[in-house]
Amino acid sequence: MNNTNVLIPSLKGLCVSNAQILTEHELSLANCADLASLHALLFPELTAKESECIYLMSTGLQTKEIASLMSIVPRFVQRLMQSSANKFNTNGVVGLRIIYHRRYQDYQLKQTVETNRLLMLILTRLNSSLP
Repeated sequence: MNNTNVLIPSLKGLCVSNAQILTEHELSLANCADLASLHALLFPELTAKESECIYLMSTGLQTKEIASLMSIVPRFVQRLMQSSANKFNTNGVVGLRIIYHRRYQDYQLKQTVETNRLLMLILTRLNSSLP
């Protein structure tokens, strides 16, 4: 496994090395639960294993690395990716990566817009309460 940095789409927007992905995935149950909830929201048409698989694939991990993280055989990883690709009517890893990152970016944009709306509401109320 190489130690190049990859962007991990997580709630914290971390940029970490592949070695840290293993630590994050294996040791942080709260973050995994948050990530699983996020994936259920982003990909209602996928199973939990399929969404976890395309998430790990989108970070740049190879099939064997994904299999090791998920405690499954590499052939099952390939089946999960193929099943996901069929559900999205796309072929291959590149199509799945594009879909994953587009949906995640859309989610981030919606979160940013909602945050800005709430901040404007707070500021408006604060300004109206000033003498």
